[in-house]
Amino acid sequence: MADSTEPVRTHWLYKWVDEYNIKSRDDLMRHAEIPAVLERLHAIADEVPPWYEQPTLQERSIVAGGTLDLSGRITCGMAECAKKRIDRVFSQIWHYFDSIVVEGPSANSTVRALETMKKRDRPEYFFHLWEEIDLLLYARKIGIVDNLVFREKPHAFCDHHIREHAAEAGISAALDGDLRKEIAKELKKSSQIELAPDGDTWRYFISHPEFSETFGGTYKHPSKRGAKPTKQQVAEAAVRRCSSTLVYDAAMSKRLALPLVQEFSFLWPDRGASTPDGSLESRVALELPLPVLQGLTARDIVKFRADHKPHFERFQYALTEAIREQAERIGSGSPKEIAAAVNEDFIRPAMADIERSMTETRKLFGVKSGTSVAVGTAIAGAGILSSIPLVIASGLGAAITVTLASANSYLDSKKDAKLSDMYFLWKAAKMHGK
Repeated sequence: MADSTEPVRTHWLYKWVDEYNIKSRDDLMRHAEIPAVLERLHAIADEVPPWYEQPTLQERSIVAGGTLDLSGRITCGMAECAKKRIDRVFSQIWHYFDSIVVEGPSANSTVRALETMKKRDRPEYFFHLWEEIDLLLYARKIGIVDNLVFREKPHAFCDHHIREHAAEAGISAALDGDLRKEIAKELKKSSQIELAPDGDTWRYFISHPEFSETFGGTYKHPSKRGAKPTKQQVAEAAVRRCSSTLVYDAAMSKRLALPLVQEFSFLWPDRGASTPDGSLESRVALELPLPVLQGLTARDIVKFRADHKPHFERFQYALTEAIREQAERIGSGSPKEIAAAVNEDFIRPAMADIERSMTETRKLFGVKSGTSVAVGTAIAGAGILSSIPLVIASGLGAAITVTLASANSYLDSKKDAKLSDMYFLWKAAKMHGK
């Protein structure tokens, strides 16, 4: 096992891209004709350790589930869609967490493709390889690479181990065949399902009101070659695929001792699932309304955090402590009850103090009359197997103008410590209003 964190933070494909200075599709296709270059790609990919041998993380991070990461296994693998996913999802996660664990292009898949690929398959393989490279180059261009942790994920367990991992995560219901069929029926009723033939298989595309993008996959009839599946069969295949991936992601989050965020909430098997120890704070945080930056890109969020790091860290700490204090005070209360207490005792008073102070000290801060701060709520996927809160929300809308010097002077007094914890939000609102 490597001692350095470099293999954790940097995706293995960057090494190959940088060695041969690949910056465009044309660069890739020129190098694809050189056997030694492909042998080097194989060698680099083959050096990547399996998921269970990679070192754990010592930072505030979160695992992106298969529906959110950059691997393209569950959602669209084209760079265009993945780039949109970065801004839509990751920019929200970075309001609280420092980094996101994602898989990205798979080393195992690359090794397998290079070892088994026939000559006629090369054009399609290099088409997809460029999409993967294009996405990695984009992540580097917008400056978010340091906030991504690339890790290989598990993608296959025997029946015994998949059930073992599901039980440890408290999500045994994900493997319940009857529950899967029930969810599939609901999916079929509320979705638009399209089918297209592809040799002996059928490609399916599922559009659902809760999906931020179309969900796709392939279906192959188990006994009748080339037979067209029913929409119910397609829905059941999609649910099986997502549920299995959920267990793989849960195993990864347990290995890293980090929370997991998963999209497509209707597939989350809450019914019959147990609550694992240590997950309370994550579940509480799922219920919290938090002010965040709405409409900004991932690039903007990462830069904003870096520019105001001391204030952001203070905000992180204050929020985490508020969750823990209320959980301890309430004791056996439900996550929703604890979240309501955090909101009433910490978030709302602090935001109200900000609004009142902005009114009372307009001359000091130079803020126009009528400025206000709005708090919105969004409930995301489920965080499990961690004591770190999962906080993903949206809804901050304001235009506040303050200066760091005047604010620091005003917030020095002890009675305004709560405002000081929220100063990051003031700065966020200022940026949002530009």
